Amino acid sequence: MQFKRLIPMMFILFAMVAGNAFAASISGTVTDANTAQGIDRAMVVALGNDPQTGDSLVYTTYTQSNGSYAIDSMQAATYLVLVSHPQYFRGQQGPFMLDPQTNLTVDFQLTPRNALNNLVSGTVLDAQ
Repeated sequence: MQFKRLIPMMFILFAMVAGNAFAASISGTVTDANTAQGIDRAMVVALGNDPQTGDSLVYTTYTQSNGSYAIDSMQAATYLVLVSHPQYFRGQQGPFMLDPQTNLTVDFQLTPRNALNNLVSGTVLDAQ
């Protein structure tokens, strides 16, 4: 009688392990290009397409206070990785092909948006 209960439990355990065995991940660090300090709360988005159905795959996370991030349990596919933060210019890398069990590291250095980066120059002429 206990043997009959053991078979479904083994099947469930195998399915859980097999599902995790094929999971890919992307991790890395987002830093300030001028200071090399980690950027807190930068949004990291991995955009991909399901190779079988063509459906869009979107994974989103935010960096920790030291600039590190990790996106786990990703489906195997080709991804473009984007990073944004209101105080920095956006970053983009890829495309990257993630195979099952791939652990890819993608680091970013973002340039700050400051007065020097948004400098407007020209000549002022008197209308008279």
